[in-house]
Amino acid sequence: MNNINQSSLYLRVCQHAERRLGMDSYKDPGAWMSDLRQFVRLEKEMLRRYHEKRDPGTTVCHAYAVMIDVLMDSLLSNAKRGWLLNNKELPTRMAIIASGGYGRSELCPHSDIDISLLYGSQSGGKLREFQEWITGHVLYPLWDLKFTVGHASRTIKESIAEAKADMQTKTSLLQSRHVCGDAELSEEFQEKFRKFLQKDAPEEYLKTRRKDQKARRAKHLNTVFVQEPDIKNGVGGLRDYQNLIWMAEVKFGISSIDGLLDAGYIQKGEYTELLEAYDFLLRVRNELHFQSPRATDVLLLEIQPLVAFSLGYRHRTLLKRVERFMRHYYAHARNIFTLTNALEKHFLLPEETEKGFRIRFGQEDSRTVDGFLLKDGELELIADDTFEEDPVRLVRVFRLCQQYEARLGPRLVRKIQESRNLLTPAVAADEHACKAFRSILQTAGQVYPALSSMHDLGILGRFLPEFEGLTCLVQHEFYHRYTADIHTLTTIRNLDEVFLRDEPLHQKFRECLRETKVPTILYLVLLLHDIGKSKGIKGHAETGVEMSGPIMDRIGIPSSHQEPILFVIEHHLAMSRFAQKHDVDDPETCQLFAEFIKTPDLLRFLYVHTYCDTQGTAPGLWNSFKETLLDSLYRGTLQHLMGREGVLETAEKLKLELRWQINERDLEILPQEEVDAHFDTLLPRYFLHTSVTEIELHLRMVHELLENLQEGGEVAALVPVVNWEDDLDRGFSIVTLVTWDRPALFCRLAGAFTLSGLNILGSKAFSRTDSITIDTFFVVEPGGGVVENNDTREQFVREMRGTLQELRHMLDRIQEQEDTPEDKGFLNRAPDRLSVPFPPKVRVHKEPTLRRNIIEVQARDSLGLLYKLAREISHAGYDITFARVTTENSVALDTFHIETIPSGDEISMEQLEVLRERLEKLVVETAEDDGEVVVE
Repeated sequence: MNNINQSSLYLRVCQHAERRLGMDSYKDPGAWMSDLRQFVRLEKEMLRRYHEKRDPGTTVCHAYAVMIDVLMDSLLSNAKRGWLLNNKELPTRMAIIASGGYGRSELCPHSDIDISLLYGSQSGGKLREFQEWITGHVLYPLWDLKFTVGHASRTIKESIAEAKADMQTKTSLLQSRHVCGDAELSEEFQEKFRKFLQKDAPEEYLKTRRKDQKARRAKHLNTVFVQEPDIKNGVGGLRDYQNLIWMAEVKFGISSIDGLLDAGYIQKGEYTELLEAYDFLLRVRNELHFQSPRATDVLLLEIQPLVAFSLGYRHRTLLKRVERFMRHYYAHARNIFTLTNALEKHFLLPEETEKGFRIRFGQEDSRTVDGFLLKDGELELIADDTFEEDPVRLVRVFRLCQQYEARLGPRLVRKIQESRNLLTPAVAADEHACKAFRSILQTAGQVYPALSSMHDLGILGRFLPEFEGLTCLVQHEFYHRYTADIHTLTTIRNLDEVFLRDEPLHQKFRECLRETKVPTILYLVLLLHDIGKSKGIKGHAETGVEMSGPIMDRIGIPSSHQEPILFVIEHHLAMSRFAQKHDVDDPETCQLFAEFIKTPDLLRFLYVHTYCDTQGTAPGLWNSFKETLLDSLYRGTLQHLMGREGVLETAEKLKLELRWQINERDLEILPQEEVDAHFDTLLPRYFLHTSVTEIELHLRMVHELLENLQEGGEVAALVPVVNWEDDLDRGFSIVTLVTWDRPALFCRLAGAFTLSGLNILGSKAFSRTDSITIDTFFVVEPGGGVVENNDTREQFVREMRGTLQELRHMLDRIQEQEDTPEDKGFLNRAPDRLSVPFPPKVRVHKEPTLRRNIIEVQARDSLGLLYKLAREISHAGYDITFARVTTENSVALDTFHIETIPSGDEISMEQLEVLRERLEKLVVETAEDDGEVVVE
């Protein structure tokens, strides 16, 4: 029943309602609305005051429920008074029952208000008229007051029948309570509902709830540690806590955390942690609702600084403020998830398995292992003093789970949590503990479940205190979507998949690792590769090397293994950055990278590490185009490192082989002199990375270009010959263009792609010495994937003709589309654009070995950005000889190699600096036009 009306808060709100609403006589709802609005406005202002003076989240939510209770009672009382003016009596008993969050007396500022209008009967002459009267006097005013009300009109029998048919209704009614009206009718309902719960297949309900929990958590990536957590439905969110109470109610008839404590299902420390965590999450949710005109439960990146500040995190540096706030959020959410997940399994049948540790023993198989009972694929305690007797077991228990492919039993999970303080630095350095940990890392394909479980239970950070610095560490980098600890563990899961899965991608990396002497040392590399971030993001690789040496000495890693591990940790970003900046099809590029890497094994480790690291950074960050770049760099570099013949000699051999294959083909109308010219006017790198099929295509396209020159003159020859090819396996379209080389060619082609609504993933160009250029662009539609729309392809040809043949200007048209992209349908961005501000950057440098002048741009991606950058470079008097275009999470990461027009002149650093300033001004202005705030 309802105990709210015993509180001083309830009495205060009642007194306010009496003064404000004048409840001594019937009020017409329409005429009464002004007073009702004023009452609600003032009470909501009181709620905000409670919140701002740092009252607990549960207190604020309870106060809101009290206000709704008083409002509901006032509306129902007024409705009854009005009905009795024209009728002798009510046609049936009637009460209002709160359910869901309102039933728990727990409402955030924009929470739904779920109620049942409970009637004693659903028959009678005036019953329908009475129900309509109640609706008009209770529900309609609530809607007019802008409340979101979920409601149902039922008898007791109908309510229980609906609960039996629908689990959501059953769950909603679990914590229902009387609000106002006939208290005896509410008590009758509660009694019958309790009896229904006791006999309505409680085990089925528990299993269904657990299944729902797993599905919901999977939707939120099965981790607490995402950058934009959902406070209500995310892992470790409010729903996890509430689900625990629902399951306890059905299983044991326990309807509160207090009841679980009294019954011994949780300990005092766990009880305190749960209450503190739940209250913290409610405070955060209240703050979110106060800041928003509507209900929202996701802590978006752009709102985190303001939420943190409002909740008392006042660090002067914005990122530090958010980091501290989010660390507290993750810690509380993890406490909720860890305990509720363990208790959920405890409430269920024992045969439920946890993903990662598989059952391999039969139902009757059991044995004792190192003081634990192993039965039915589950490791459980035998004695309560197991860890006191030998604290090394706090590490070894995870090795046992891995070794026997078993899961941790619920009692053992809680005992590990209670005993983690026994894992002192001395125990962590114990020879046997270190040996067990090394064994975990050496079991290819099964490392992630063990380390993840160690981390969830607080053991990993005790064994490796340096790793604890990554726990809950928010990474304010535009491409990261997880906290540093979860990113690290995800990379390890990716390596498990490399060893276990049979997809071509994983087979490729697995075969690569098997060429190394000790493939599994990559697990330790991944575990330590970001360890330096605990000291700060900047220079974290170098810091990681300094921290990793002592760690490896402590846990007993042989010195022969330490050197390659430290090299990959220090340079774990090198391969992706090098592929981003340079033309990986150029033999000189691969030679330069080979001189940096030095040995094939280091290359192999770095290659696979780059995949695992990228794949573990954010969903979708690894893609087929990135794979193609890394594959090319890997193969080219490996050829140098393996001491094979020189690349130029290889290119000459390939050139001869390809020429022979072309001569064997029936090229029909192609004159021999055109074939000879093609092979004589191209640089060696063309033949290293071009198949005979591609060469035939290029020859036919060059022939068509020359025919256009003969038939239509120079004007016709200005328009490229175009070929489209869809690569469904890699998910992009390949657009090949053959044309006469000219200044600003890349700029104009980029503009044509932009106006056609296409995104450029990358490009490569091969120029013949007779001024014919073969350009290849890898493009996708705005949402990704091959370009299937023929109208889009035709539009590109029209735009290309307009800019190359008619010299039509594009900037104004691109700007117009940028202002109204939703009407044009071009370059629609994903809804989860990065919201943490970052400064746009432009870097320029010279690569003396490759004789390259390089420009790197990091900027918010926007419609026409690539065209604007290329146009600015062209107007400055430079030509783009190579471009690598990448977009990650709506951030453009573009690299250009430039030379003078005409080519041959040296570009000084002073000239590059002038260009840098012009480009930086452009990207800053673009960011400001997009409404981005640039924060250093």
